[in-house]
Amino acid sequence: MMFFEIFTCACARRKRLHANIKTSVLNPLFMLKTQLKRYTTHTTYVILIKVYNMTTNNETHTPPIKENAPSEMRQSFEIRRALLEEAPVPDVDKAFKDFMQRNGNGQRHKRKVIKTTIAMLVAAAACFIGLLIITTHKNHGEVSPQHTTLAKLGNVIYEAQPNRQCISISFDGKTIDLNSNASKQGEGITINDNNEIQVFGVSKDNHELTTLSVPQGKQAKIMLDDGTTIWMNADSKITFPRHFYENGPREVTLEGEACFEIAHEENRPFIVTCGNVKTTDLGTKFNIRSYKESPSTITLINGKIDVNNGKQKAVLYPEEAISISEKGDMNLITADMDVTTSWMNGLFYFDGQSLQEILTEIGRWYNVNVVFTTNKHLNEKLHLNTERDQDIQAVIKQIRMICSAKIQLTNKALIVD
Repeated sequence: MMFFEIFTCACARRKRLHANIKTSVLNPLFMLKTQLKRYTTHTTYVILIKVYNMTTNNETHTPPIKENAPSEMRQSFEIRRALLEEAPVPDVDKAFKDFMQRNGNGQRHKRKVIKTTIAMLVAAAACFIGLLIITTHKNHGEVSPQHTTLAKLGNVIYEAQPNRQCISISFDGKTIDLNSNASKQGEGITINDNNEIQVFGVSKDNHELTTLSVPQGKQAKIMLDDGTTIWMNADSKITFPRHFYENGPREVTLEGEACFEIAHEENRPFIVTCGNVKTTDLGTKFNIRSYKESPSTITLINGKIDVNNGKQKAVLYPEEAISISEKGDMNLITADMDVTTSWMNGLFYFDGQSLQEILTEIGRWYNVNVVFTTNKHLNEKLHLNTERDQDIQAVIKQIRMICSAKIQLTNKALIVD
């Protein structure tokens, strides 16, 4: 609106100036001065005054100018002629209409550019979000149809895994199922009736990585070539070299839960890696629990160990434990040794643990899904001591007797109401 007013005012002033200058040529000098001071710059004012002086010699026509006249006089003559001619008055309305048409098209063009730019930004954002979703799925794994079905019932605490009946060992791109009726002596591995596995007779230059996998519902015990003994709990994996290097640390990687009794060697420390956490043996026996459904816990049974997550470092003494949060923070806690080692003795033993923790352990052992339809009973504390080698129905019956929750076993799923 302001621009329109300025434009109109400028055109009106120009129109008045045109008429007034024509009249001023024939009027007294003070009339011309008054008009010129209002509508002209200082330079134009001076030139027009000279023109006026040339027209005050009682001449009503434009005299011819001599060819040898000075350039200043020639210029003044041309200005005077221009002022006396009947030049057309500018059409303000038409000029304004042309102005609006030009600028209106410009505004439409700008709006078109803005709309195009916004569309491009939206498309780019959509591509970015799609890529983020794809990346997230790749990082966290695809949601299984089983999980989708269970999630409709409530909070999925534990999800059963595909059944594997045998303990297996993998190396050199192949997987061998182990059972008590088979001896893989040709591979340097044996297993007895108690699921005790021994690695022996391995060449000293064979440092090939080997993975021992223990499925749900089973446990295993393995003795490595250095004499270290490892007890493996259900749903656990450990990776180790067939033969440790003669010089340097002995390193293994754990997923799940295992108890280590280390054959201590002063010059070759034994290091267990779980994610970002490294536990170093200083002549000890210790338990590491590192399942994805719960915080990791490292418990020292005897001796001394060093625990390091890259940001924090701690030295543990007997009956001390380190709890590691999802963010990787380490907290020193007092260990309950009966609870920590009960699985090695074939027991479910809980002393004040929550129903969520108890049923997660049972779901892992029997490989069944666990779903809470509400969060009411998640943190209900219980005390339970029973054998692992009995049927799941017998264990659930005991839990029903000591808790207020309603627990049902349906289609290989524990549903808690």
